[in-house]
Amino acid sequence: MQSIRNTLFEFLAMSKLRDYYKRMFPNFFEFTKNVDVGDWMSAKSKVISISRDLDFYKVLYEGGVITKQEFENYANELLNRLPDNVEIKGNRYILAYKNRTVYVDTALSIAGKIFFGVDDELWKNVEPLFISVIEYGFDINEDDVRAYIQLLYKIQNQPIETAKEMINRLSVDDEIKRIGDILMMTSDEGMIAKRLTNYVLEIVEKISRKEELDRNVRLLKELIA
Repeated sequence: MQSIRNTLFEFLAMSKLRDYYKRMFPNFFEFTKNVDVGDWMSAKSKVISISRDLDFYKVLYEGGVITKQEFENYANELLNRLPDNVEIKGNRYILAYKNRTVYVDTALSIAGKIFFGVDDELWKNVEPLFISVIEYGFDINEDDVRAYIQLLYKIQNQPIETAKEMINRLSVDDEIKRIGDILMMTSDEGMIAKRLTNYVLEIVEKISRKEELDRNVRLLKELIA
């Protein structure tokens, strides 16, 4: 029997949210058995969750301990931490960390990008939703994430048609008006696509901040229905 020691699966299986992963992200949870994330179980290794580190620096910034520029420098340093190498061996993905520090959010992000099969550019818009859902256990599953990816694709390729579909799906009058205003402002499809994308990303950002969480999760689910 193949060992799963030091895989991303093993880390997630130790989490208090493991039952959530099994129920809401069953295929991704299984996929992480094939993602090696370094020798994180070694006493010489250090495991860091980037989101929590960012939260810490955000508190320092909001409390006036560090400047906005210092906060942004810390944030960029953390978010740009990648494994020294990512190897593909058959159906296994090896994330090698020479400094023996495993950045869990980064490992999750890489695994998610591979699992959902999207390029780097699109993943920038998917990652905030995926990481916040995985970290906090929101009422969003892997099929919802796939539907969200498809929505972003449709916005880029068929912005006007997609905007009309979004209007028909939404149940909140203020949100319907916002989409209608986007259509009324311009006939340029590129601009409509950009504004629709920003509209959706704003909802995702609020979800990641737990801002009016129930309302914004409901809005997102209506948009991807």
